[in-house]
Amino acid sequence: EQYLENKKNQAEQRKMKNRLEKAKKETEQKEKRLDEIALEEEQNATDYQLLSKLSEEKGGLEEELMALYEEMEELEEKLS
Repeated sequence: EQYLENKKNQAEQRKMKNRLEKAKKETEQKEKRLDEIALEEEQNATDYQLLSKLSEEKGGLEEELMALYEEMEELEEKLS
């Protein structure tokens, strides 16, 4: 019985580690896109339609990043 419990715990740990790695990669991608948006905003300072679209995308990315940061923090706490 203890063996099965240990196996289950190990599987859960693996799942959490995999999810943490995936979340880190997603975070990197979203941060990179935010950098690209900042550059596009600078290059297109007078194109108000484009700036509006970029601002909307930026807001969505920032919300997604906050959720990822929280998830990563929770996973790191569980894994420590």
